[in-house]
Amino acid sequence: MQVLAILFAVAFTFLTCLALGKVLIKALGLQLYRAEELFLGFVLGSAILSTAVFLLGIMGLAYPALFFALGCAALSMSYYRQAWHFTTHRLDPLPVPWKILFVTVFSIVGCVYLLAALSPEASSDGPV
Repeated sequence: MQVLAILFAVAFTFLTCLALGKVLIKALGLQLYRAEELFLGFVLGSAILSTAVFLLGIMGLAYPALFFALGCAALSMSYYRQAWHFTTHRLDPLPVPWKILFVTVFSIVGCVYLLAALSPEASSDGPV
């Protein structure tokens, strides 16, 4: 059950970052390809969310319910501003060998990262 909660938190954080970034891209009026819009939207949204979490933390307001409300507000704002609609076209598709290479490498790295994230603390100064 705890794994489902962790996976929900990951997906919710990912969507919140993407929503914030896509709202910013739409507000700036940038014309990007879909892949660029998704990648830069996530990166820009991550910076926005990270700043918001930092500010909430230094104000002493770092509560899970507040983070959930912030994410819901970001998702509803992106829906209201129609930031999920793409106005540009796709890039040319990758050749099949490159797709196989990327899927293989990212799958292996993703599985290793997931296992490392779910493993218990192992440092000498970590909780016992």
